Amino acid sequence: MKKILSLLMVLLMVIAVASCGKDDPNMPTTVTADKTYEITFMVGGGQPTSNAVTMNIGDFSGIASYAKNVYKADLVPAGASLTITGITAGGHELKGAKLALDGTKSTLDLGNLTQDKTTTTTTDINFLQQVANRIVSNKSASVTFSTTQSVKDISRTVPVKIKMNVIFHLK
Repeated sequence: MKKILSLLMVLLMVIAVASCGKDDPNMPTTVTADKTYEITFMVGGGQPTSNAVTMNIGDFSGIASYAKNVYKADLVPAGASLTITGITAGGHELKGAKLALDGTKSTLDLGNLTQDKTTTTTTDINFLQQVANRIVSNKSASVTFSTTQSVKDISRTVPVKIKMNVIFHLK
C-alpha cells in the first residue's frame, strides 16, 4: 500500500511540475528591448563624487509583462554604449573614474577622463553584459559611477549615459 501511495504522490508531483510551463501559449521565445539610463552628478574642484542609477527589468519596453519568464539576457553589442559628456566643455579632468555594479565585485575602470567619451570597447560590453545578467537574476541592478576628484573648481553637471539593447530569452 505504501508503494502505491508513494507512486501516486510522485505521479502527482510530476503532473504539477509539468503544468507549470508557459502561462501564455502565444508568448514569444525572445524579446529584444532597449533602454538608456542616465547618471548625473555635479563635479567640483578636488571633490570625490558618486551617484547611482537603478535599472529594473520592467524599464525595458515590451518585457514588463514577461518579466517572470525571463531566464537569460544577451546584450546586443551594436546597440550598447557608454557615453560621458560635459567633461570637455567644462575643462574638467575626472580622476579615477569608474562604474561599479552594486552588490558584486564587478567594476569598469575608466581611468582619468579629460574629454567626453563614447565607447563600445570589449571591456565596456562585457561590463554591460554583467549588468544585464544581474537585471535578469535580481529583476534589477544598481550601477554607481564614481570619481575621486575633479581638477577644476567650477561646478558642472556631467551626465553618464548607459545605453543597453538586450535580447531577453523567455521560458
